[in-house]
Amino acid sequence: MRSETCARRLLASAGACAAGAAVACASVHALPSPPPPKGASLLPLRLEVARLGVFKSEQADVEVERVFVSTVSPRTVLVTSTAPRAGVYATGDGGLTWSFADVDLDDEADGPRAGTGGTARLFRDVLFDPRAPRRIFALRRQRLVRSDDSGATWSVCPLESSGARPGQIDAAAITGAALLVASGPFLYSSDDEGRTWSRRPVRVDGVEQDERVRVRSIAVDQADPRRLMMALHAVTDGPELARRIGEVIDGTSDLGLAALALVDNRDPERRQISLGSGPAGVLVSTDGGREWRRSGLGLDAWLVARRGVAYALAADPLLEAAALVRQHPGLADALRHQLHGLRVDIDSLRSAFEYPGPDRLLLGPVASAPLFRSNDGGLTWSRVLAPEAATLVGLRASIDRQRGVWLESPRRGIGGNLDRVHEAGGGPEGGGAPPGGQGEGRGMGGGRMGGGRMGGGRTGGGRRGGTRGGGTAPKQSPSLAREGSAEALLTYLDPLRLLSRYNADRPLSGVATAGGQELLGWVPTQAQWSRLAEAAISATDAAGEISLGPGYPANDLLPDGRFALLRSIDDGRRWKSAGPLASDFHILKGDGQLQPDYPASISSSDGELILVLGAFDREHRASRKAWRWLEPAAR
Repeated sequence: MRSETCARRLLASAGACAAGAAVACASVHALPSPPPPKGASLLPLRLEVARLGVFKSEQADVEVERVFVSTVSPRTVLVTSTAPRAGVYATGDGGLTWSFADVDLDDEADGPRAGTGGTARLFRDVLFDPRAPRRIFALRRQRLVRSDDSGATWSVCPLESSGARPGQIDAAAITGAALLVASGPFLYSSDDEGRTWSRRPVRVDGVEQDERVRVRSIAVDQADPRRLMMALHAVTDGPELARRIGEVIDGTSDLGLAALALVDNRDPERRQISLGSGPAGVLVSTDGGREWRRSGLGLDAWLVARRGVAYALAADPLLEAAALVRQHPGLADALRHQLHGLRVDIDSLRSAFEYPGPDRLLLGPVASAPLFRSNDGGLTWSRVLAPEAATLVGLRASIDRQRGVWLESPRRGIGGNLDRVHEAGGGPEGGGAPPGGQGEGRGMGGGRMGGGRMGGGRTGGGRRGGTRGGGTAPKQSPSLAREGSAEALLTYLDPLRLLSRYNADRPLSGVATAGGQELLGWVPTQAQWSRLAEAAISATDAAGEISLGPGYPANDLLPDGRFALLRSIDDGRRWKSAGPLASDFHILKGDGQLQPDYPASISSSDGELILVLGAFDREHRASRKAWRWLEPAAR
């Protein structure tokens, strides 16, 4: 339960401090946990730091980033922390005792939203090895790390032993006999639990090898771990992708119309499904990942294998935009006006912010894009339609985890950190327009995101489009100039995303598996939803365009709580109160001022509910604490 740290550490617990650097070294260990009290209480995470074996100090007030509960042994829990010391707390006995290992922060993941529900600076995802309960793998930005003692110590997996150092890690999976890691257009494989690696390119029959090809998602059939599915896509530049989404919203391109038609198609029969040409699609392997072949789903997707059935949620932002246009026509009409320099009609926008109810909120991203199902290991696929889709909230925990890895990664083809469209405008001087296509302003027109910005040309021509060399672009939207990305455009179309911006960028709802068919989740109360919606409507009315909000909450407190915790024991079909109320968790103190708090994640360990709550101080600095709630039978 001890770890040694030095001035030039890579990961703690890797060795003893060198002679001559003793002053910079410290012995660190987690202190014993007191007996848990009744009701809600903070996780007892405390450190004792001893320098030179003489000077000792105790560190508490831990800033929590994430909590990971083992899917193999539910008494194994990892808690990553950013302060007062960056590292990983680990327990293998349900929290009776803890260890601590220092881990360097990923500085490239830092930013203005770090700690608010955005970028992780320690572990982006964690894989618990079903072959060995004490073995754990964790994904960092460009490294895979491993623990063989339930998280007490960590070492780096040498992916470079394959002959090439990987770039950003996109996905990882544990199969029946191998560990797979996807990075760029390559798949790294290890047959000895991550000690040595081989590398091979991801190739698709009939498609010329393309360095832009990336692995979006990998899923393993637990009933047959040698049967795998892998979803591919091709990275698209931010401005170009945003332009295509605009064409879906306007319905002004063949590809945009095809996306809308695919969303509108309600045929549940198995068939070939695709959108355009290219490498995007789901591949299938029956030999643990050595050989792959195309399936009947030619779409970029998030994959989940669950109880013998494979699911694929469309990840193509064009399809997601098409689905949101159909689901929220009021927002879509408002955004069309905004894109073409017209003022948004507030009265027509209000219906988009009606409270959707807990069932809809718990579905989250599962309800915002087409969903497909396969009963033959991913070979053939059919569309999943409502009301059946409403029972699939259990897919959300896995999809949220996968989306988190991608949305936190810089310079993605989709995500919150896309290359911004430069405020100077389009064309070579401004850097906003993609190569080629200058002048015509097709699709998005010469409006705020048209020829002068995201339509491909330097100049626009009126509100609906320009002609070569003619016209003057209208005044650009300040919001779109700031947020000219694919994820921003999807946020304009999605009430859940939009209102989460007014919730300090914290997700309004979330779901976690608690074993078997039991699920846990949180949703905003109707009062909280109405408060956020009124803030969004007021800001939009003042700006004359859809406003993405200030990013920080007001300091007023709701008497009936901001959120409700829910539980389902039948895989999400029916929900009831999880037991604790929002009022059971104390308001966090920040810089001498009480601040509203809200869930960032929820999990369950051996009958104990674990809730990470986030708050802000008066300087808008994020603070996260982990709380626990013991079930009455466990007290």
